[in-house]
Amino acid sequence: MHPETAISISDEKWSHILLILRHQQVLARYYYILNKAQVFEQLSPYVKRHLLNSKVLADKQKRQIFFETEQLSKALYTLDINPIFLKGAAYTLINNFVSEGRKYSYIDILVSEEQLNYVEQSLIIDNWFGEEISAYDQHYYRKWAHEIPPLIHAERGTTLDVHQNWVPVVSNRSIDPTVLNGYIEETKGGYLVLKPEAMIAHSLIHLFFDEDFKHGYRDLLDLDILFKQHCTALFHQNLVELMDKLGFSFELFLSYRYCKQLLSTPIPEEAYQALAVRYKNKKLILLDYIFNRVLGPSHPKYDEKPINLALMMAFIRGHYLKMPIPTLMFHCSYKSTIYLIELIFGKNVFLK
Repeated sequence: MHPETAISISDEKWSHILLILRHQQVLARYYYILNKAQVFEQLSPYVKRHLLNSKVLADKQKRQIFFETEQLSKALYTLDINPIFLKGAAYTLINNFVSEGRKYSYIDILVSEEQLNYVEQSLIIDNWFGEEISAYDQHYYRKWAHEIPPLIHAERGTTLDVHQNWVPVVSNRSIDPTVLNGYIEETKGGYLVLKPEAMIAHSLIHLFFDEDFKHGYRDLLDLDILFKQHCTALFHQNLVELMDKLGFSFELFLSYRYCKQLLSTPIPEEAYQALAVRYKNKKLILLDYIFNRVLGPSHPKYDEKPINLALMMAFIRGHYLKMPIPTLMFHCSYKSTIYLIELIFGKNVFLK
């Protein structure tokens, strides 16, 4: 990324760029990037207005994060449970630059499996409720996933994801919670978040172990900023050791590879080559085809066939990683049948 080139872009081209950046939920982030590079004031009034409006909305959401985390802590106080805040909420609580201009769809927290039922019951008392979903989807969340169904606050409309692990239980690659014991720290406000190594680990696992890349560019930018903040050889040596313990070193290699290729992120060469040698026999042609497309800035209005094909392939790959083949076949068969019935008889056919 070269912020200084923004000055030479015409308003006509900016209209397309603004649409794409807004779709990727990074429009406000680019306000901060351009402002930090002392470029923002040199842009046209048209571009500045869009960037500034998005920045105002993002700042409001950031203030809401502090309010919501305080309310969540109060709701769980009687249980003596202090949840670990993840991703966007954690970036905000530690006031990391990666939180500047970041849009939030929901808040993520992590609790132990033993605490999960108590946490859910306490949140229900505090007016957090899940949307009505099918019995099958309830089973999916309760037995196979790494989280309970999303909760929505009845008054404020905030969405909350309560996790007991980083990856679905059914994948057989669940994170050993004891590994994370030394990677948790407390913020000045008394909230628990992950230390930088574990924060990056969670972010990249979430990205490369997922099937939905609607905001893949935003998530890759998160990693780019975090890697730039922690670019020493020692930090990356510790990061590789952590990923080995977690069993996700290949995902770290992928994050290195595509941050370097798409964003020119300064990854220590020794750390990158150590993983590149380890995975030299991996056939990366297909993964390069997928990730060089789904992790770039895109918009459905401008997406071409190669991007749509890559998105479909990434969707299939994500489900393949999360489920054993028999479970995946059953899941796909069930969902396809439901989709066809709703297509023929209408989406309300299963409503009570």
